Amino acid sequence: MNNLTLIPESNVVLVFAVFFGIVLLASYLLMCKKSKSGITVGVIIIIVVSFCVHKFMPWVYIVTECGKVEAGLLPYPQQTDGKVRLDYGTHCYILNQSWDSLYISTIYYGNSSPEKNKNKIVNPVVQPQSVKKVEIIQIEHFFEDISHEVKTRQDGYIQYQVNCLK
Repeated sequence: MNNLTLIPESNVVLVFAVFFGIVLLASYLLMCKKSKSGITVGVIIIIVVSFCVHKFMPWVYIVTECGKVEAGLLPYPQQTDGKVRLDYGTHCYILNQSWDSLYISTIYYGNSSPEKNKNKIVNPVVQPQSVKKVEIIQIEHFFEDISHEVKTRQDGYIQYQVNCLK
């Protein structure tokens, strides 16, 4: 169930730094010789591409056992061995390859609440040996205890956590 090509979490910054360098160099070579707006165009392209990558390239979390997770970005649409199609969009995927069920918790900070949450997870349980599409962009915490109180200047803040359901 793990024949996926992902950009590993540790390499995401490096891959995009190289990409941005190439875009800046190309924009300089193509446009800066003619005008001074080449760098500006390159920066605009980088901002637009960064926004699209952040919004539409989903994170894929592969849980192999309780307490062990690998994360990566999906560079192009793919299928798992179980023939589940992983596509672009404003969501993420959890591939639960363990024999334990997983539970996705939503933690609300400040004045945020379940009533105000637009990305409410309808069924927060991920069954063993299954794939779940979750309608949020990123999950911040896996298998760790986190504080339910945090000081923030924002009016409200929401984080997501995954733990084993035993």
